[in-house]
Amino acid sequence: MAYFALAAGHGASDPGAVNGTRLEKDDNLKLCLKVGKLLEDRGHRVDYYRTGDTECTAANCREWMKAKKADFALCFHRNSFSNITATGAEVWSFSDELSVSLATKLSAAISSSSGLYNRGRKGNGAAWLSADVPCAQPEVGFISNPADNVKFDNTLDKIAEAIANELENVFGPIKNLERIAVGTTTDPLNLRVGPSTASASLGIIPQGGKIDIYSVEKNWVRVSYNGKLGYSSADYIKIDYFSKPSEEITIKIPDIKIPKTATEETVFQIIGRSVRDLIDTVFSGWKGN
Repeated sequence: MAYFALAAGHGASDPGAVNGTRLEKDDNLKLCLKVGKLLEDRGHRVDYYRTGDTECTAANCREWMKAKKADFALCFHRNSFSNITATGAEVWSFSDELSVSLATKLSAAISSSSGLYNRGRKGNGAAWLSADVPCAQPEVGFISNPADNVKFDNTLDKIAEAIANELENVFGPIKNLERIAVGTTTDPLNLRVGPSTASASLGIIPQGGKIDIYSVEKNWVRVSYNGKLGYSSADYIKIDYFSKPSEEITIKIPDIKIPKTATEETVFQIIGRSVRDLIDTVFSGWKGN
């Protein structure tokens, strides 16, 4: 389970951008609540800055995000410009690795789900965001553009689902995965979005941290720690125990399984060793069995 803080920009006496009777504050809230409901239905914890027509200022939003200490925070907005042909979706963030990565993915996901032009990730100029927490500000189409408004209205559910899916690609869902083992970190260890040192870090697992292990992918292990799902290097994880009898354990290196001929004694010899040792053992000793 992950924890998300969601804010709908503007509200109350501040309508945000206006196009006739259409108010940005209303569109922001509609999308915010739909995304939150999807995340809640999938088992995540969600806090909302507002659920009705109450005030949400930039300064208060920043302080609220900082105080919540969520895994990720979003402040929903729509764009506006004097030229009504201005079009597309963009997502603002500060330059921390996780926020940049997610903002880039969210902008692409919003675009592909709605047909809005993808304006990409924008940086470091969003007054509503806190520089102290991972967060992003989606600007979902131009309220000043009639065609963008049609796309927003017609694909609102798809946009919300695309946003929720991108968040889940990073933070879950753990409940749908099958644990194969439990381990302990031997050193402080990055929990990363993907199986690469180039992937954004979700945080640091301390030395001695207890983790659940779901799969082994070459030099990387998919793990969860304190409700966060990600990837960590196999070199700094020690196996405590397996979740299944030895003949049922599958190590997800392509086409390689621990064979049924592996004895309980063999498996017990691996417990307490690193996942790196396990991978090496699979390749050198069991591959041809």
